[in-house]
Amino acid sequence: MSDKSKVIIILSVFFVVLGGVFGFGILKDYLHKNPDDTIGNTAGNLNNGGYFCQVGDKVFFANAYDGGRLYVMNADETGIKRLSDSAVTCLNADDTYVYYVLNDIASPEGMGGFSMPLLGLYRSDHKGKQTKCLDKVSCGIVQLLGNRLYYQRYEDTKNKTLQSMDIQSRDTETVLEFPANPAAGSGSLIYYNGVEEDHNLYCYNIAEGSSSLIYEGNVWYPDAQGGYVYFMNVADGYTLCRYDLAAGEMQSLTQDRVDQYLVCGSLIFYQKNSESSPALMVMNTDGSDARVIAEGNYTNLNATSRYIYFTEFGTEVPMYKISLESGNFEIMTFDAAKEAAMENTN
Repeated sequence: MSDKSKVIIILSVFFVVLGGVFGFGILKDYLHKNPDDTIGNTAGNLNNGGYFCQVGDKVFFANAYDGGRLYVMNADETGIKRLSDSAVTCLNADDTYVYYVLNDIASPEGMGGFSMPLLGLYRSDHKGKQTKCLDKVSCGIVQLLGNRLYYQRYEDTKNKTLQSMDIQSRDTETVLEFPANPAAGSGSLIYYNGVEEDHNLYCYNIAEGSSSLIYEGNVWYPDAQGGYVYFMNVADGYTLCRYDLAAGEMQSLTQDRVDQYLVCGSLIFYQKNSESSPALMVMNTDGSDARVIAEGNYTNLNATSRYIYFTEFGTEVPMYKISLESGNFEIMTFDAAKEAAMENTN
């Protein structure tokens, strides 16, 4: 067999394999379909940066010990692996893919230190492979509902919208002509606060494609759970409140000014803002039995089924955690993430 024939055969095999891989990727996208009640992440996590996201027993997270790069682990913190060399936020996941936002300037290795912007909404499989840029633009909060991604899209300083994208076809449409926060989405409804003419609480009906007024007030960071919409009441000094959807009544939950909060089952964790006694707090969802977990200023509150993760305000590390299973809320450090980061940087 001549050398020319060998080259032709090798190239033919290469392109057949390449075509098969490409075709498999297209087929995988075409067959990928979520149940209608799929929710990519909790509103509490997304409103606090979306650094952790759990699907089944698998937790995706931005490892602050490794510059916020994407990692995956089991819910018990075993089997930690790095999935991406990029820093990620606004994590969402379904049974097949993990979705995230990149809004960083990166200096890839092997490019002589040349910096290029890594912007946009991305998607990878659970092994960190088959990465795709879904929309190369600056993004805010992202929420996966069923088979569509809803995200704050910032095309420029004037063109800011709430966008929707079909995860199979990647077809997009403008949902609202302003960047409403889609974090508090559930089923066919998205609860959000106004951002232009007012800060009232609204509900967007996905099936009908229309919004309705729910509550007139100064609402920020809503979270809809268990028949209530929790929110920070800006008009009352950022105290924490909830609105009873059935009764149409608003209830104040704290007298404290709140920097962040996280609703987890029957409990609410929040950071109390105070010049003299700032503290990480916990209380029941009706506002009763408020107590201090730790004195000081903490941020980036994110939850999985087993832990609440957070950091001290003004520092990226150490990463702290408290167990949701023990009940005593003893503060521990996230040592497994630190060890995994050290293994990847050595």
